[in-house]
Amino acid sequence: MLPSQQPHPSPPNVVSVSNDGNILLSASPTPPTIYIQDRRWGGSVPVNFQPTDAETPVSCAAFSSLPAPTNNLHTTFILGFRDGKMAMYRLFLPAQQGQRKTSQLERMRTFDLQPVRVGAIKKLHKPSMGGVIAAEFLPGFTSRVISIGHDGRCRLVDFEGGGKVLRT
Repeated sequence: MLPSQQPHPSPPNVVSVSNDGNILLSASPTPPTIYIQDRRWGGSVPVNFQPTDAETPVSCAAFSSLPAPTNNLHTTFILGFRDGKMAMYRLFLPAQQGQRKTSQLERMRTFDLQPVRVGAIKKLHKPSMGGVIAAEFLPGFTSRVISIGHDGRCRLVDFEGGGKVLRT
């Protein structure tokens, strides 16, 4: 059993775990809060991630199921928002080197968990209909995602080169 994470200001409505189980992403709506935690370090403090892509809470999150090509030094995830936007991020992971030596080293590692935006798409789904309600990476692809809106429409999105809708 691992120690519990820092509590959200409101109950989380989105939880996603990386394919290897090392990264935990959780989000709560009021106020919009996203925590990312590297579970490889045991009780490390989660990082409060503040994306600039949307003004509304996260409605869904998913991690890529493909292993990173560089020995798992990064992972990729997407966030869907209630305002209909979706963004893809790359999270660079600090290399594990032996046991934890000091709590200062542990605190320094948490600052490494700042995601870098790969691409974003606005107006993917209508905000009046609840925005993006679900999204998942297309098996076998590193940057293609299927998104679903509350109206039942699905969109195939490719984030390679910033992001574009391939098919509705």
